[in-house]
Parts: sequence; C-alpha cells; structure tokens
Amino acid sequence: MDYIAALEKYPHKETVDQIVAHIGGDSKRFDQLMQGFLTGDKRVNQRTSWVMSSAVENHPELIIPYYDFLMEKLRDPQSHDALKRNITRILQFVDVPEKHQGIVYDRCIQLLSSPKEAIAIRVFAMTAAFRIGQKHPDLLIELEAVIRDVLPKGSAGLKSRGQKTLQAISKFKKQII
Repeated sequence: MDYIAALEKYPHKETVDQIVAHIGGDSKRFDQLMQGFLTGDKRVNQRTSWVMSSAVENHPELIIPYYDFLMEKLRDPQSHDALKRNITRILQFVDVPEKHQGIVYDRCIQLLSSPKEAIAIRVFAMTAAFRIGQKHPDLLIELEAVIRDVLPKGSAGLKSRGQKTLQAISKFKKQII
C-alpha cells in the first residue's frame, strides 16, 4: 500500500483507519509510513502524523526508533500545529525513554502554559507531562501549579482534563506518602 498516495487528497478518518489497520503492529510497514514523514514536505508531515499517532496508540513500540526525530520536531517552534498535536498525542500513550524525559517534560509544560497553543495540544501535553511526573514525583508539584494557573482561563476541554489530572496527581501523592 502506498501510504503517501492514499493521503495525497485530504485524508478522511476512513482513510487513516484503513492505513492504521494495514500497518497493524508491523514495524516494516510503519517504517514505510515514517519514511514519508521523515522526507516529506510539510503537508505530507501533517497527514502522516495523524496516521502515525493513531498507529502508535495501538502499538506504542513502533515509535521507539523515531524518538530523536520526534524530539527535534517537538522542539521546533516552526512545527505546524498538526505535528505538535499528533506528537503530544503520541506521548500520552508511550513510556518516554529516560534520556528524552527532561526535554519532553519541559516542552510539554511550555505548550500547556501557552494560551496561543491549540487546546488539543495543551491537553495532550498535560497528560504526557503527568505520565513523566509519575516517574519523577518532584515534577508533579510544578505540573500541579501550572494546571492551576491555566484552569481559570481555559476552555471546557482544558478544564475537564485539568481537573482529572489534578485528581490523579492528588491520588498519586497519597499513594507515595
């Protein structure tokens, strides 16, 4: 299956679901998708990132060889919202390798704190930061403060995820005490 050709027209959820089903947990097929992502133009990056995030939700192990590239894209202030959204979405489902945890956490806090970012990016960043915070509980203090700071001005979606994350932080703190 030629994934890039399938995504050339504006991709619909049906198309994305078909590609994700075709990839399954097959790392060679995922590599084929990622080659388009790595070498494609901005439009190809955006479209393949949607498929990439959906495939990784089902098979998180597929993204392991591509962490360095994801970190590069996540740190790039010129990355399109679609890339940031799908990368932060991926980070909700995976165990970030220790060598990338600091970078991911810091960037997620920046994204969450920025009212200029799209709500989905901020919400996914919050969850990704929480997952890292569970491994480094000292970070949860900062995350809790950031969430409390953004909630009053947040959208309904941000407030909902923020309240759930604050509850999870509280529960986590009680477990470790």
